[in-house]
Amino acid sequence: MAEEMAPAGVELLIGLTRDATGLLALTLGAGGVLAELLRDSVTLILPAGRETIDAALRSLRLAPLLEGWRGAPPADRGALLDAVEAITRFAVAEAARLVELDVNPLIVSPSGAVAVDALIRLEEP
Repeated sequence: MAEEMAPAGVELLIGLTRDATGLLALTLGAGGVLAELLRDSVTLILPAGRETIDAALRSLRLAPLLEGWRGAPPADRGALLDAVEAITRFAVAEAARLVELDVNPLIVSPSGAVAVDALIRLEEP
């Protein structure tokens, strides 16, 4: 069985955790092999709208990579925001059972966004 290669692009981390009080926290940041090196992330408490998520992404040090650094084509920001919103909708729907959700990396290219690896931990309600 052959797997399709993910396109080249900007690697992001999308993480969600639920604390003891039930609050959901969304973490966005540099992903893939650069996650620990760059330590570039921002955390939002859910619910958060598309504009808030977009502003959080723009606050990252890696934001210029998404916008087309040094002549590279810009990443598909719409696909990135759609992916983050879909992940947060899932987390809110499963909030009672969600322990953690981690997508790392989410590769965002000029032609879309692809989750390359994901971990979801749910518990019994």
